Amino acid sequence: MRPLLSVVIPVYGVEPYIKECIESVQAQHCPDLEILCIDDASPDRSAEIIRKMAETDGRIRILKNEHNLGLSASRNKGLKEASGRYIYFLDADDMLAEGALSCLLPLMREKELDAAVFAASFLFESEALKEAFSRNPALFKGSYEGVYTGRELLLKWMEIWDWMPSQPRWIYDREFLLNNGLRYREQMLHEDEIFTLDVLMRAGRLAVDPHPWFIRRFRSGSIMTGIPGYANIRGCIEILSAVSGYVSEALAAGDEALVSALNFYRSRIAANVRNKFRQAFGEEPFRVSEEGPKVSVVMPVYNTAPFLRQCMDSILSQDLTELEVIAVDDASCDASGELLEDYARMDPRVTVFVNEENKGQAASRNRGIEAVSGEYLYMMDSDDLLKAGALSRLYKLCRERNADLVGFENEQFTEQEEFRSRAEEILFSYETTQGVYEGKDAFVTAVMRDTLSPSIPTFFMRRDLLTRGNIRFREGSPHEDIGFLFKLFLWTDRTVFLHEVWFRRRFRSHSTVTSPFSAEHAKGYLASWQTAFECAREIEERYGSDPDYERAVRKWKRDVLGRIRTLYLTNETELYRSSPAGELPFSDTEWLLSMLEEVTTGSARALDILGEDLAAHLQEASEVYICGGGQYARRAAEAAGALGILIGGFILTEEERAGRKSFLGFPVIRPEELPQRCRERSDPTDPEKKAAVLMAVSHYRAGEYEALLRKAGIRGYYEFEEHRRNPE
Repeated sequence: MRPLLSVVIPVYGVEPYIKECIESVQAQHCPDLEILCIDDASPDRSAEIIRKMAETDGRIRILKNEHNLGLSASRNKGLKEASGRYIYFLDADDMLAEGALSCLLPLMREKELDAAVFAASFLFESEALKEAFSRNPALFKGSYEGVYTGRELLLKWMEIWDWMPSQPRWIYDREFLLNNGLRYREQMLHEDEIFTLDVLMRAGRLAVDPHPWFIRRFRSGSIMTGIPGYANIRGCIEILSAVSGYVSEALAAGDEALVSALNFYRSRIAANVRNKFRQAFGEEPFRVSEEGPKVSVVMPVYNTAPFLRQCMDSILSQDLTELEVIAVDDASCDASGELLEDYARMDPRVTVFVNEENKGQAASRNRGIEAVSGEYLYMMDSDDLLKAGALSRLYKLCRERNADLVGFENEQFTEQEEFRSRAEEILFSYETTQGVYEGKDAFVTAVMRDTLSPSIPTFFMRRDLLTRGNIRFREGSPHEDIGFLFKLFLWTDRTVFLHEVWFRRRFRSHSTVTSPFSAEHAKGYLASWQTAFECAREIEERYGSDPDYERAVRKWKRDVLGRIRTLYLTNETELYRSSPAGELPFSDTEWLLSMLEEVTTGSARALDILGEDLAAHLQEASEVYICGGGQYARRAAEAAGALGILIGGFILTEEERAGRKSFLGFPVIRPEELPQRCRERSDPTDPEKKAAVLMAVSHYRAGEYEALLRKAGIRGYYEFEEHRRNPE
């Protein structure tokens, strides 16, 4: 049987209050109701408390959001699921006064109302909160009798400023809301204001009850009592946008009284924006110094509407307010463009460029770079998030350390179960490389220690670094970040690596990171690899013949080649399927074909050097330790690197070590350290995948090394026998 009333209660982080809230509804003299509790992924015991109450009261239903969606989305979910003739939205830390429904429901029914609004009383948790918020209006100033249209009530409220938008003060006919398509605007604060305005502009029958049927609780940590931030301000600006739309309609209809009332309301909201900004930041809204913004954020956008608002809010709510956002809409097919234009109207720090046709992320980034004016530059992806305080921290660090470039860490997250394991992976960390580096040392250290992030949004840079090196993204293929970073490290004079997380990467369907490997992906890696060759003259001019840098560049190229080879061999069938009919992958340009030949030739040569059987064994190992420090060890290491085999280090005799900590860029391991190291470096996810030892010495030195291994407890190892087949 259809209930008379549905009470919708969104629930998030209200463990101390939820029981009292629900009990205030249960105590009403209205058995014919349903209580819909929307668990908005609450992190505390709120849901458990509700479940226990539901065991003894069948009117309580629990609906669960898989992740936190916010108050508006939870209310909308309740509206969709509700079945009552009337509907009431109650906040989970507030209460209904005794007898409220016994008066409100007959009022709604007898006068056939679309909605009724009523007064409130306040409950303060502390004297400080009472002092701060006791002036908030609880009761109506004016007297109200009879039934009003929404327009009539709005005019009267604006005349004496009796505005009451708080939704727990309203009860609705559910069909009125559904028939007019009324929903709460999601992912914003102050949604009650716009919803109330939407109701007033559509309602034909409204009534006002002066009795305080609603009890509002003022507590620390709530939206009402929190310190204003950009989200509050953006909510107010969205209200201004909505009011402007209704002003235009009233002007078109020639309704001067309504225009005047709406403009008065707009002036009150505008004053509220200024006040909230001063509270939050202590300065005028969006003030940028005459010297220009401190930071420019460049963001290409393509079909990311479901994530764009959250991304933009994470940028514009930064405590460093002297910034500009250059957003490039890359011919999006969804609502991304409209969202960007909304932000540009709301916030003068946002500039939007539109590509007439889809040109790709690299071209869009390059277009944004040409337009920036900030001292520093940050490049964002439009489905990801910046952590609060990121830009101020990175800006101050660059200024204090006189750095051209700062690399920092990211954390990964997802709302999709299929990407959960990938999102939990830790791809890189600067824990062992945190510090300040001069010139080439940053690149050398990060590459040789495998701590270099390949992702541009994990770097913050001085803008003139791009000017000095004439650095731009290579257009036309994915994975453009890798080659761009190579050039950044070539031209930076001072770099800081920071063991702090400031960026949140989202794993989702249909992104570059999660899309299936294709010929385009391989071409992107190959293009990055080509960058090192194109920069050869710049490298020579900047660093000359520097063995450390040359070794790091070789390893970087080898790592990229290893990535290409692994992906190519793993996905060879799919690559051919994704290529034009009758063509080989990558055959569209000569340089791509030549690079593919280089990969194939290098791999074939490496297989010839190691031998196919030995190469197969080493590729199955989690890590390989090479015995020897001569020419055989060098050749074995080069061949292993060409095949993407991970080298853990070199084992040298005491004489060969002679205080050396590294050899060919890899650590030197004492024989006695090897057993423990092998145990630590074995793959825990694959018990069969263990570290391996490769003997790569001449016959004359073999006995000496065998003795070292026996003494260390190592019995099994592989032998590199190229010198027997091809003596040098």
